[in-house]
Amino acid sequence: MDTLKRSLGISPEQKVLLTVGRVAKEKNLAELLDYFGRLSLPDAVLCIVGGGTYLETLRQLAAEKGIADRVIFTDAVSPDKIPLYYQIGDIFLSASQSETQGLTYLEALASGLPLVCRKDACLDGIVTDGWNGGLYTSFEPFQKWITAFCGDAAVTQQLSRHAVQTAERFSAAGFAEKVEFCYQEVLKNWKMQSA
Repeated sequence: MDTLKRSLGISPEQKVLLTVGRVAKEKNLAELLDYFGRLSLPDAVLCIVGGGTYLETLRQLAAEKGIADRVIFTDAVSPDKIPLYYQIGDIFLSASQSETQGLTYLEALASGLPLVCRKDACLDGIVTDGWNGGLYTSFEPFQKWITAFCGDAAVTQQLSRHAVQTAERFSAAGFAEKVEFCYQEVLKNWKMQSA
């Protein structure tokens, strides 16, 4: 983990706000750059992990906003290396409103990262404000969540535990338990109707 941070030019004391995925316009990464640039967190970096058609536009935008020295663009990363990037993160960010599966949300939660995401119906039951992350619709709540989650270490540890607990609900074992419960309910109802 420290090796990866060093290779990216991230010092140990810096907070890493992380986003992972395809770099395309519909992922709304320009909003993340804008909001990151407005934060009063000089000890934080924004790490955009992934490649795509919108990468050069975002690099130019970061330069125009004067934050290019605090934004890291990794370009495409091999899928087997992605877990290493989650390990260097402190908070997972998403401004996307075009997710269909949202696997990166669950990967981040399983890695113990609290989520700060643009409010979207696909996050119902995944992000609970103040418990495992925070949802936003404008800069003010975005700033509130980031500031709160980058502050107190005890709060960060609690959010991390809750993130992992949330991810466990979506694990293969969690899915099997839900299917078994449904099966048992159907069987119980069938027996009651047959009696």
